[in-house]
Amino acid sequence: MPEANVYVDMNLLQNGNFDVGYLEIFGQRYKVVKSNTEKYFTNNFVWYGDVFSLDKEEKIGTTSFIVSNLSLIEGTIRIGTGTAFVINPISNTNAYYKISKIK
Repeated sequence: MPEANVYVDMNLLQNGNFDVGYLEIFGQRYKVVKSNTEKYFTNNFVWYGDVFSLDKEEKIGTTSFIVSNLSLIEGTIRIGTGTAFVINPISNTNAYYKISKIK
């Protein structure tokens, strides 16, 4: 399965005003639009979003990021009906994570 290290801008992800962003997965770029944020206690939330293609501006997937104490715990990205990726922390880093294709 493809796997790579990725940079996550936690300042942007934690910003309550952040509604639109972009992500790149193995060379392919997508637009991400926040659909909801569920807050749990202080500094704990799940950020939900929709994934759009850049060329047609159509929704092609979903994403979620679990954040706790200012760190990303896990992220999932689903594109279409059969492609999914997971983002996990790399030990001893604050900004870099590992993205893996899980289906």
